[in-house]
Amino acid sequence: LANGICRYSPGLVRLDISGELTERALVTVGNTLRGLRYLRLEADKMKTHLTDKAFPALSHLKDLRELRLVFMSGCHVTAKTAITALRNLKELRRLELPFCSDFGDEGAKELPSACPYLELVDLYSCRTLTNEGLISMASNLPYLKCLNAKRCHKLAWPQVCEVLEHKTLLHLQLPSFAGLMSCVVMLKLEQVGFTHEGSGRLFRRGCPVRTALDTTDERIIPHPTSGLYLRCPVCLASRPLL
Repeated sequence: LANGICRYSPGLVRLDISGELTERALVTVGNTLRGLRYLRLEADKMKTHLTDKAFPALSHLKDLRELRLVFMSGCHVTAKTAITALRNLKELRRLELPFCSDFGDEGAKELPSACPYLELVDLYSCRTLTNEGLISMASNLPYLKCLNAKRCHKLAWPQVCEVLEHKTLLHLQLPSFAGLMSCVVMLKLEQVGFTHEGSGRLFRRGCPVRTALDTTDERIIPHPTSGLYLRCPVCLASRPLL
């Protein structure tokens, strides 16, 4: 499918494919559709992985504004390989790289220098990410509005609460820590202007909140890292400003 699209539509600026994909699709797209501004690839086969072999192809997509790579069986891309490719994507505003356990603190700390204009970062199930990496990344992304760190089980409460002091952050997703509903935690959230809507989903007070069940908005696309849960306007939007 990717080969056919690249052959007959070389001028595409938006590509959205899901299904029986392999990482070869990313190589084909990166080497051919160099004018892309939005790229979404979701592999539904549990035995399909994304590795260091394919990820460097992204470096050719210098106009990319939004990148969404979902390989649920595993994104085995090292931090060094990922950051090297992402450094060429200076216009990137949204990065969704779930299930990438090897990205970790090294990748998180280098991400702001690679992609300084990011507004949304999804590192769902990055199991090597710690408070140090997350806080460093968030504090150096001045335009960050939405951050997904669900199932990042090395994060620890209450130190991770420092992320909530980010001036532009609207929405933060964290693992469901024990005691997250305690009075002490609720007081801290009140002080920084956030509310806890359940299951580790934190929203800045006054931020419009909607769900993927809201079928009146065609922009809403079900996503394995957010499902039907509450989301903010930033992570609801499926299209960048092209």
